[in-house]
This record gives sequence, C-alpha cells and structure tokens, in this order.
Amino acid sequence: MRWLRVRSLALLALGAALLARPPVAWAHALLVRSDPPANARLLKPPARVSAWFSEPIQPGVSALRVLDGSGRQVSDEPVTVDPADPTRMSVALPGGLPPGFYLVVWETLSRVDGHFRLGSFEFIVLNPDGSLPTGPRLAATPATGRSPAGALPAALVKFAALLGTAVVVGGALFTLAVTRPAIGAVSAVGAARAYRAFGGRWWRLALIGMVLLFFTGAAELLVQARPLGGATAAGVVLRTTWGERWLWRQAALLLLAGALAAWWRTDARHGGGWGWPPGLALLAGAAYLVLTSATSHAAALPDGSAWAILFDVVHLGAAAVWVGGLLCLVGLLRWGGRAVPEPERAAAQAVAVRRFSLMAATSVVLLATGLLNALVHVASWSALGQTAYGRVLTAKLLLTAPLLAVAGANAFLLRPRFVRAALQGETASALRRRLTRLVAVEAAVAVAVLLVVGLLVQEPPARLTAGGGRGPFAYPLVVGNWALPGGVLVLVASIVLWLWTDVRPSRLPFGKGSGGRVGRALRMGLPIAGLALVLAGMAAPAATEAPTVTSPSPPAGVPASPGFRAGETAVALRYQTPDGRFVLLEVTPWAVGTNQFRVTVLDTGDQPLAVPGVTLRLSRLEQEETPRAVPAVAVPGERALQAEAALPATGWWAVEVDVAGNENGTVRFYLRLDQPPGAPLHVAPPDYPSDPAAAQLFRRTVARFEGLTGLRWREELTSGLLAPTGIGAWVLTTGAAAAPDRLRLHVLSPGYSEYELVRVGGVSCTPPRGQRWRCERSEAENPFDLGYQASATVFRLGRRERVDGEMTRVLLFYNPAQPAWYAWWVGEESGELRRQAMVAPGHVMLTRFFAHNTPVSITLPPEAR
Repeated sequence: MRWLRVRSLALLALGAALLARPPVAWAHALLVRSDPPANARLLKPPARVSAWFSEPIQPGVSALRVLDGSGRQVSDEPVTVDPADPTRMSVALPGGLPPGFYLVVWETLSRVDGHFRLGSFEFIVLNPDGSLPTGPRLAATPATGRSPAGALPAALVKFAALLGTAVVVGGALFTLAVTRPAIGAVSAVGAARAYRAFGGRWWRLALIGMVLLFFTGAAELLVQARPLGGATAAGVVLRTTWGERWLWRQAALLLLAGALAAWWRTDARHGGGWGWPPGLALLAGAAYLVLTSATSHAAALPDGSAWAILFDVVHLGAAAVWVGGLLCLVGLLRWGGRAVPEPERAAAQAVAVRRFSLMAATSVVLLATGLLNALVHVASWSALGQTAYGRVLTAKLLLTAPLLAVAGANAFLLRPRFVRAALQGETASALRRRLTRLVAVEAAVAVAVLLVVGLLVQEPPARLTAGGGRGPFAYPLVVGNWALPGGVLVLVASIVLWLWTDVRPSRLPFGKGSGGRVGRALRMGLPIAGLALVLAGMAAPAATEAPTVTSPSPPAGVPASPGFRAGETAVALRYQTPDGRFVLLEVTPWAVGTNQFRVTVLDTGDQPLAVPGVTLRLSRLEQEETPRAVPAVAVPGERALQAEAALPATGWWAVEVDVAGNENGTVRFYLRLDQPPGAPLHVAPPDYPSDPAAAQLFRRTVARFEGLTGLRWREELTSGLLAPTGIGAWVLTTGAAAAPDRLRLHVLSPGYSEYELVRVGGVSCTPPRGQRWRCERSEAENPFDLGYQASATVFRLGRRERVDGEMTRVLLFYNPAQPAWYAWWVGEESGELRRQAMVAPGHVMLTRFFAHNTPVSITLPPEAR
C-alpha cells in the first residue's frame, strides 16, 4: 500500500496540473498582416487595402474602413471577404489619394466563436519628394473587444455553463459507475430503495445543472448579439457559423433533457441501471461537449484543428467527470443513505469512495490532453507573464496549489482510514464528517478553478498575442510528429496501470501465473517506452531543421532550366555591389525543395550587363556549415544567368552572389523561408522555443548599442517584389548619429525621391527638392533608443561569421509587434552590433554599422540657426 500511495500522489499532481488548463476556450479573429503593412510609408497610394486575420471572418458583418486624417471615410466601395481565403478582407480605394496620414479601422466577427474584435493601423502616403506630409493624424488603436459591459458578464456565463456541464455529465457517470455498484453492499433494504437513499439527491442537482445550461445558452446568444445592437441582432448572430453550432448545441441539450426525463421515470424500477435512457443521456452529453469544443481556440488553429478539437472534447469530458463527481461525492457522504442502518451505510459509502478514486485515476489519460492543448496555445514561458491569457493561466495554476494539498490530504490521510474502518465494521461517523468537509473543500476549489477558466476564455490565446505563433505541441499537429505527445500519454497510461494492478489485480488478464510476468513486464516497460518517445519527440524538431537533401549543381555550360515565365518570380531582391553595380536576384518558388535562381547584373542606369559568370553560395544562418557553391549558367538570348538548387529546410538562408572577374562584385542576400511559404508579403511566427543564452546576448547588445556616443551606417531596403519597376525596388539610406539627440540621414530612391534630414534636439530640418531647408520643432529623440525592440521574443543563436575584421555571432529573433524577423551580427570581442538583416512584409533590409563611438559632427543648416 505504501507504493500505491506514492503512485497516487504522482497521479494527483499530474491530474490537478492538467485540470488547470481550461477545458474549452473561445477564439478571436485578430489582425495578422495587411497590405499595405501597418505603418508603411508609401510613395504612391495603394489601389486596395487588404487585411488578413487569424481565423475566418463572417462576411456582411465584418468591416474595413479607410479614414483620412480628419476622420472622413475615403472609400465607398463594398468590403469583400475572399471566398477562397475567408481570413482575408479587402476594400478598393479611389485613385489619386493625396499625400497624408490614413487610418484603416477593422471590425471582425469570427466565424468560429462569433466574437467581435476591432482595431486599427496606419499607413502614410508621402509627398512626391519623399518627405512626410502635413495635416491632421488619427491615432491607431490596438485590437480590443467591443462589448460595452466588459468581459465579466461573459466570463460568468461561461463559468455557469462549465458548472452545469460538470453537474449533468459528470453526475450522470458518477451515478452509473459509482452509486449503482455501491448499493451492492446494502442488504437491509431493497435495491430500489437503497438506490433512492444514496442517489436520489442527484436528480435535484441534475435539475439545477439543466437549468444552468438552458439559461447560459440563451445568455451566450445575447452576449454575442450585444456588440451588434442587442437582442434584436440575435438573428444576425444565428446566421453565422457560430450561430449554426449554437443551434445544434441547443438541440443536443433538448435531447439530453428528454433522456434525463425518461431516465427519471424509470429510475425507481431499474435502480439506476444501464438502460437506454442513461445511454442516450451520455450520448447527448458527448454531442454537447463536441459542439462546445467546435467554438474553441482549438477550432481556430490553422493546422491540426481536428486533432486539437478532439483533445479539447476529451479534456472537457474528463474535467466534467472530476468536478461533477466531487460534487456528487459530497452529497453521497453528507446526505446519502440516511434510511440505511449505519454499518451498511458506511460500507456502501466506502465502496463509493474507492470506486470514485479508481474512476478518477482512469481519467488521467483523458486529462493529459488538456496539457497538450495548453502547450499548443502558449508558445513560450515568457508568454505566461507578457500576455493577459498567460497571466490568467498563471493565476489558475497557482490556484491548483491548495487543490493539490486538499486532494492529497483526502487521498492519503482520511480516505484510506475511512475505507478501512467502514469495511471492517468499525464506527466511522467522525471520519465521515471530516472526509465530507475535506471533499467539500476540494470541490469548492475545483469550482473556483472553473470560475477562473470563465475569465481565461475571454482572452486571445498567447500564441497570437505573444507572437509565438505555435506552442511546442502545435508542431506534431502540423507535421505528424506524435512522439512527444504520444510519450506523455504512454507515461500517464503506465501510472494508471500501476494503480489498477494494485487496486484490482483480479480484473486483469495478467494477474497470476505466466500472465503475471507479462504484467510486470508491462509495468516496467511502459515508463521506459514513454520516456524514450518523449526524448525522441524533443529531438525531432531540431532534426527536421538540419539539411538532409542536396541537389547537384548543373554541369558547367549546361542550362539549368528554361527561363522564368512572366509572373513566375516569387521573391525578387535587389542590392548594390561595392563597385556601384546592382544585382537582381529572383527566386521561385521560394519553398522547401528545388528552387530556380535567376541573377541579373545591372549598371547604374538599370541596364543589364553581360558578365563572364556568377556563382551562388547557399548556407543557413542557424548553424555552422560550409556554403554550398552553385554555378549559374547563361540564359540563351538574355543578359541573365540561372541556376537550380535545393533548399531542404525552413529558416534563415544566406545567398551570396559572386560576380566573376570582379573582387568587389559580391552581394549578400538574407531571407526567411517559411512553411508554408509566404515571402515577401507575409512572415510566419517562430515555431521553436527561445534560447536563454541568446536572450541574454540580446539584452547585452541592446545595452551596448543604447550606450553609444557616435555611429554611422549604410542601409539597403528592397520590397522583395519586381513591381512596380520590373527590376525590383531599392532604397539606400546612409546615416550618422551622435548622442544624445543628433541625427543625419540621406535617403535615395532612384527614380522616385531623394531627401535629407538633420535633427538636433527638438529641431528637424529637411530641404525639399530645389528649395531651401525647412525646419520644424518636435520632441527630441535619442537616435540610439531601441525601444521598438521591446516586444522582441524567441531568441536563437546562429553561426559565427567574420564581419569587418571581427568574428561575430549571429543572433536571430522575432518581433511580433511589427511583425518582423531580425538577424544581428554581434562582435564577440567588442560586443558591438556590426550588421543587421530584417525581413518584414514587403520589407527586406540589410544594414551595416560602423564607426562605433567615433566622434560625429552634426549641426543644423544655417537657415535654422
């Protein structure tokens, strides 16, 4: 029995931790990306504004409005939701929008959960000379809900629904699996009378639960309709996908009510047996759970939602069994069997306590799915403190501490003593009272956890708001690597097997004789197998990132493949060589597998040049490796070269283009490859955890950069697209800064604009084309302030590389606020930031920093003095 108690303690700890995860959570349609991107500065006004959201949105109700600086709506065109991509909403804009500040206000009604969200973002149409426009400006707002009453009423409604589900579904199973077998210990009265004595009070509890479910069903509909105008808008909500599932859920609830009514009528005759009414009630309850999970966070996952919904259903059912069973156990101990003589009453209650413990132990396998779902929606430990979802989840985890303490006292102190005394015919009244009080406390804490869950489900999951993208267990949902979750389930199953073989060895086929050896082998082998699967699953993501396939380079002089067809290019990058020429790199399809690379060398007038040869060198930033050389061959009839090479893994790729015959003709390109591919207009969030050592290097680098007294830099920016020039966009910025508030910039966009900026303190000056300097006052800014990187997350160390004579370490991270990926080259000796690559929607940038802490003279032009 000592081993049994130790194993039971482990079981209770795991079960309580898993219950801390919410059984169901509602999703939210949040802005993922837009075109033009948020805070974009455009030389030409866009013809259309498009926005992509985290889940499908309801057409006809969702809205997208574009306002000018004075708040006037600039477009009367209808808003459309793409039928092929229901996460995309767009609106056409009139031609000839003047320079100014524009605010895009979006409102979404989620198809998954019917929740409203709204927010806004800004884009700027610059003056023809590239300077900022003047005029009024509206402030953008972050995404928020639109319920005027706040989240508390919705949280209370959800709490009541969860409690009603636990009472009805968990209570029904408790009655069948615990109360019915327990009355076998009663012989002083008939079976029907004994059943009524011990289980009759459950019907009162079931009635309360059904009233709660019907009430919360109507309340949920009103809560969903309130942002649309109140109860009169309920018809609009019912026409959504959420409304359809709500109607099906109410149908399942009516079926459950009918089955319970039939069960109640036959209860006295059948003594609570397994007739068709109880079976139909359990089936209707299961359907209700499935339809509830169909409007959860799991249903909103872009990949693997079917598996996530299955986990959610199983977890919700297991939590209902636990909480509902605890409430019924309190009633059975406190009021059950008063008409039965004391020795038999205590014996029946002892059997019920043992049966409930065994049922809860078997449910641990089901509760494990809650942990898997939680790890899908929380991508990192930092998200627990950085997001509202994470903070509420943390509070709920802390609430499980007293639940563990009370459950442990019940399992290892009072419950064994009560069962032993009752089955041996000893007086157990005092022990019953103490056990009843402690089980009541355990049930109260479990109900409090459900109340916190009601608050939690009102928040967007941390995978969206923290920029983590996917949690650790979203990886197996997407690519089918089930070693990690499978190992967890095997470990939990091994705990249940150890418990069951100690409590009910006679019920197992390997309890005695040669079968006993099989049982012992399983009890020893399952934990080892589970641990091996967990370790294999943890290693699998890293293994999939390592290159495993290479594609042979085409023989010299043999064309790699036919030339690119019009419109085929996926990514187009354009940077300048040290000798002043340009290299245009086109890649298609920019996806894992074989890719076609096309290189065109341009002169300063953007005319193609004939070059003797080009070699591509491909490598990944995440790991140390020798770049793979791929020679390019001439495209017949064109001044361009082409090559074919495999990109076997996602992540950061470096493509060095060496132009033969010129030692200053090397250009480096850096770009992210995602799966599915989205560049250059979309970047995917990270799908791996953050490295503490990399995070520490990031903090040191930021502190070092913000402490600089002087700096110079050269920055090249390209859009990743061939349009609108046909040869790729390119903007060059050269800058210098001096602490604490001096800045000088020169921005060149060939064929579009060229301008300068000088800022000293609170005075900023720019010379419009062909005119004298114009100055205006503004707030002084620190040019070395990296506050915009405060949201940076998921840090990772990459390879070592020599930059400007110093060995550097590559630091990779993601900033969800922009959203953008960054690669920093940090000097190992100096600690200085030497190079930066940034990839954001429509923005691919490469910056070289130099002259760190070198004195820089920056003064205002004479006109401003």
